[in-house]
This record gives sequence, C-alpha cells and structure tokens, in this order.
Amino acid sequence: MTVDVEVPINRETALVDPLSSLSKPLVVPLGSRSYSKQFAQLYDYRLSYLKKRVLPRAHRKWSQAQPSSSSESQSQSQSQSQSQSLDSSQQAAEQPRFVDRILDIQAGEVCYIVGNLYCAMPLKPDVLEEITREQWLAPQPPRSKFVDYEKDELFIEDQSGRVRLVGDALKGGTSLRYKCITGVVAAVLGTETKAGDFEVVDILFPGLPNETKVEVGDQEGDVKMEDGPGDSWVALMSGLEIGGETGVENEMKMQILTEWLTGELGEDEERTSTSKITSVVIAGNSMPQPVRNEDEKQQKRFGQDIPAYSAAPTQALDRFLTDLCASMDVHLLPGEKDPASVAIPQQPIHFALLPRAGRFESLNRETNPTWFGLSGRKLLGTSGQNVDDIFKYLEGGDEMRLEIAAQILEYGHIAPTAPDTLWCFPFKVTDPFVIKAAPDIFFVGNQPSFATALQENEHGHRTRIVLIPKFSSSGQVALVNLRTLECKCVEVATDV
Repeated sequence: MTVDVEVPINRETALVDPLSSLSKPLVVPLGSRSYSKQFAQLYDYRLSYLKKRVLPRAHRKWSQAQPSSSSESQSQSQSQSQSQSLDSSQQAAEQPRFVDRILDIQAGEVCYIVGNLYCAMPLKPDVLEEITREQWLAPQPPRSKFVDYEKDELFIEDQSGRVRLVGDALKGGTSLRYKCITGVVAAVLGTETKAGDFEVVDILFPGLPNETKVEVGDQEGDVKMEDGPGDSWVALMSGLEIGGETGVENEMKMQILTEWLTGELGEDEERTSTSKITSVVIAGNSMPQPVRNEDEKQQKRFGQDIPAYSAAPTQALDRFLTDLCASMDVHLLPGEKDPASVAIPQQPIHFALLPRAGRFESLNRETNPTWFGLSGRKLLGTSGQNVDDIFKYLEGGDEMRLEIAAQILEYGHIAPTAPDTLWCFPFKVTDPFVIKAAPDIFFVGNQPSFATALQENEHGHRTRIVLIPKFSSSGQVALVNLRTLECKCVEVATDV
C-alpha cells in the first residue's frame, strides 16, 4: 500500500540539529519525485565522493615508498644517497602504481584502480525478460537468492570504461568474493591479463570517515558496565504489525508492551530498570500487509460501494503511539508494509494517519533510512530492506546478516544495491545513502532473529550494530545503553 503525498516535517530543532546535514538529503519533496531522470548521476556522485576516502587507504596499504626530506638528504653522505636512491628506484619498480582511469591500464603492470563494482548475475530479475515473456507462460516463482558463482561475472567501471575482474582471489566462497556486490565503490589491486581482464590480488573499501575517538565504557572486549545514575536506554523494536488478523491477541500484546515500557508492569526492580528507557525506536512494519478481498474484484458503482480499506491498523497504531508519546520520545520509521513510498528513502508516515499521536512533539516521524541523535549519540538505522536485498547476492543462511550489516559500514554506503535491485529515487546531484559520519549505533529492523556486535574501525571509532527481530513473531525488544553502548535483548510478550 503506497501513499504518494507530500509530507511536511515540522521540526523546530532542525536548524540547530548537528545531524540535519545527514538527515535532510533523505527527505524527498513531492515535487522532486520524478523518475524521468537517469541513475547515472547517482553512481557518478557515489564514485567521486567515496573515491576520496578509499584512495588514502589504498596508498597506505599498497604504496610503501616514502620520499626523503631535504634536510635528511643534506645530512647524508654522497655514497649513502646514491645507494638509497638505487634502492628506492628498485623498490618503486616493484610497487603498484595508481591508475586514475580504467582505460589507461597497461598490460602486465601491477597497479590499482578505483571504481564501482557491478556483478552480472543471470538469476537476477530482468525487466526486459519479464516484458517479452509470452503471455501464456506462468510467471516464475520469486527467488530468495540470485547468486551462482559459476555463472556470475564481476566488473569494475568508472566514467572511462569497464573491465572484468578475474583471479583466484575472487573465486566463489573466498572472503573477497563474498564482499563484492553491485554498487560498491572499491579500490582493486592487480594487473591486466593478455585477454584484457584484470587479475585481482586484493580489494579495499572506503570504510567510515575519520572522526575523533570517544572513550566510552570498557576498552577491553565487549562493552558491559553496571548502570550508572545518569544512564539512559533506548528501546529498539520493529515488525509490530498492529491490527492484523489476530486483532484481540495483537491488541493484548501491545497493551503488555506499553505497560512494560512505561514502567507499569513487573516487580520493583524491573520497574526501576524500565524507568531508564527514555526513547523508543520503531523500525518499520508497524502495520500488517493489506490483503485484497473478493469485494475489490467486483464492479464498482459510485456511491453504493463499501470501502475495502480497513482503518483498524492505523487506529490501533495511533492509540499505541499516543500512550508512548505521553511519557517518552518515539522515533517512527516506515517499513515495507507501511503506508509510505515504496522507493527508498521512504518518506515519513503521513501525519493524517496519526491524528492523536501526531499532536505530541515527542513523536518523530523519520525517513527510512534515517539519522538522528540521542543523548549525544549518532544513530543510523533502516527498516531492513537494505540487508534483505544484499542477502540475495550471497550464499549462506540468516547467520550472515550480522556480517552483512557490519560490511555495510565498511562499504561506507547504506544501500549499495540501490537502484540495481532495490528501488530508490533517481537523485541528480547527490547520493543520500553515502555514510558521511561514523554512527555510534547502527540498527537494522525486521530481521529473523536478534544479533549484535561492537565494531571498531581503523580510526578507533566504535559502532554498536543491532539486528532487531520482528516483534509480532518473537516478542523481543532490543535495549541499548546510550552511555556504554551495552546491548541486550528482552522478551516482553507473553502467551495470550
């Protein structure tokens, strides 16, 4: 169910919000939602921006020659300088050279290039094939995986051209091949073969930007500290699916969840713990997927038909949010099943659907993906479409999803498969999915099970990664301490 209407966002703190520069590009006004533009400019911006980040990493790892300063050369003797210049020339001959354009690669020369990766996958859905398919043939069932390492081909391209990537390092099942998906910007080290392919030795990705390291919690291993007097927690949940077919059972679960979050349920110790929950994040799929009924297939007669749309889910969500917003801040993200735009970034759920909860200033209707801040922490999150789409590119089970989320931070891009297999708007002058700041918390909603990890990049910045399970099936809520980044999973739903 989609609603393509303009969504006014009224935030008085937008001008002073330090994350406004990150969240503002994700808001797409109604007048600019046009699909008449091409996606080439989106890839061009992605490459030009992330190329500046990945090149220094490639220089540090693959280029070891360091020029000597003039003061050092003057202090050295003539014989020493001659021997050192000979060694440096020999060393430079063995070191790879950066080639700015793919078309300038010389055969047999060890070099490294930067470009966008593209994986040609025969099993991937093809629009032209669907259009030309004969009408009397039954459609093929949807695939859960697109990957076939024996037939898939990997390319790297820039504004000048494209070259195929080959080599033992990219064979199916290797760690490098696992990380290579469509849309990712990467630096590739190798040499051109006689056949015109590029034999790969190593690959680097942009990673997160360099920021000042903040000392939080323990530095040894995972973060786990006792609650301090000033600690505050954020509750992360997704997949509520309020107002589904099991309306009575679902309503009772929502009531139990509300009472637990507001500190009205449990023993004194549990109430004291829940009283430290200051914010709630609902990461998509708050309402169930609408189901067509038989009445919709009948001929419509003006003024005599009963609307097939049921307002029960939106009314139930409005009541649930009203109870929460009265005592804490709520950040609401749209999801795949919610009444919002299908293409990402999904725009906030329209305020007209939440007439009671929308009156509270504590209700923050976010985009998907979204950036926002809590207690000095930067939070980046999605409703899960990006991880679900990347999951189709790789072999393996659901245990890989946490690794995919961690690899997204290494890519420096939150949705690299958009617009190839993940719908998005054709942006002209920017790519809002580029990660331009290092988040403290990165959450992904609507996942099969709870999982978490604490990832530290090369600059010493640590990010808490949280996979949020579907509450409708698991009854679980993830809690993150905003001071220590400690994370835990709590099951609050009971059998009813």
